[in-house]
Amino acid sequence: MDELEDSLKRLFRDSRLDIQVAPGADSAVVSGARRVRRRRIAMISAAGVMSLAVLAGGTFLLARPAPQQNQVANQPTDLPLVTATSPTSATDTPKDVPAAPSVAPSSTTTSVTTPRSRPVEQAPGTPTVVASFGPTTYGPFRLGMTDAQLTATSGIETEPMSDSASCFRYRVSGTPEIAALTVSKRYGLVAITVNASAQTPQNITIGSTEAQVRAAYGATITTTVPGNTSANFQFRYTDGKVSEMTLASKTQDCG
Repeated sequence: MDELEDSLKRLFRDSRLDIQVAPGADSAVVSGARRVRRRRIAMISAAGVMSLAVLAGGTFLLARPAPQQNQVANQPTDLPLVTATSPTSATDTPKDVPAAPSVAPSSTTTSVTTPRSRPVEQAPGTPTVVASFGPTTYGPFRLGMTDAQLTATSGIETEPMSDSASCFRYRVSGTPEIAALTVSKRYGLVAITVNASAQTPQNITIGSTEAQVRAAYGATITTTVPGNTSANFQFRYTDGKVSEMTLASKTQDCG
């Protein structure tokens, strides 16, 4: 071992194994390190500038859409005004050209509006409604009117009522839909009976079916008048349809 160790020491001490450093090598190493450092700094700076540019561009694009949309939206409303006025100012209209275009719109308007002015035709057999029947009146007649007030009304004709000495029945000339006005000496006008051209506020009229009456009032013969709890509606039917309606006071002595 000692011989091997001595041999290695002699070998390493040999000057032929020494590495000779070239003149200026240290300066070259330092210069190379500086160049590498400058390149890194330049790359980092360029990357930072590019990042800032991207951020600025994105911010600009995000901030711009709203004003651009408003400008685009406003352009169509302005364009018709420009195109409408420019031909008029650029071209002179000859004096001898007839004003035919002004006639066409009026005739077109007339043809369009004419169908709207046609009256609505009623279906055959539909009675003409002359007044609302109820809840307290029919035409000029009101429940509770006195005998004097009724006889002062034009067209009243007296007709004896045989079933009660305390009551009278009137007819009205020129008003055939009123079958009778029943008057109590004590309570005044207590019933108005009609058989044509009358309609309740619930759209029941002469010719309505029992099902329609039931749907409107929940009953088919006698029901309290909506909006007047002191009176009843009474219905009479012929072949399943209303043929007579009476607006009658609940307080009366005419039976």
